[in-house]
Amino acid sequence: MRAPVTNPTLESKRLELAQRFFKEYYASCFWHLRPDLVVTEAMLPIIVKGLRTHGGKRGVHAAAQLID
Repeated sequence: MRAPVTNPTLESKRLELAQRFFKEYYASCFWHLRPDLVVTEAMLPIIVKGLRTHGGKRGVHAAAQLID
């Protein structure tokens, strides 16, 4: 489990990236969620899991960017 992010700028960038991945991978990974969903910090584990499970190789690499 990763440590909580203390840098607000880093957290903001991670959420922006997660939102971009949500939109990019919506059809293959997140079709069961609302298409207009706004990603929050609490949703990051769901986004990472979806990317890893249904995003293929590119999705696994995208998920890694969210947890580093």
